[in-house]
Amino acid sequence: GGTKASHALKQAMYKEAAEAFAESQFEVPVDKGFLRSSGQAYGIQVDESAKEIVYTIGYGGVAAPYALYVHENLEARHNAPTKAKYLEDPVKRRAQGMGNRLGDAVENALRSSM
Repeated sequence: GGTKASHALKQAMYKEAAEAFAESQFEVPVDKGFLRSSGQAYGIQVDESAKEIVYTIGYGGVAAPYALYVHENLEARHNAPTKAKYLEDPVKRRAQGMGNRLGDAVENALRSSM
């Protein structure tokens, strides 16, 4: 049960992160495309000692070092649907009901193993 539940939780978290990232790709401002192409899903990290599963998505780095500035500049004008808060807003939207979706995924996995 525990391994099946853990696997189901990891898959469900991956789906949540992938959907938030996909939404962010529609909202990230585009000038020459460097910022959008700098977006990455860094993968899942499992810290068994802290009992944490972390999935990281983000923009910036060497490809677009101005990612944070663009993300936080609420005064800048962008062509819709692109905008500031291009990563934060999709993540916040996915957070609504995420606990229920993750719980359902684990419950379904456990139920299917009975």
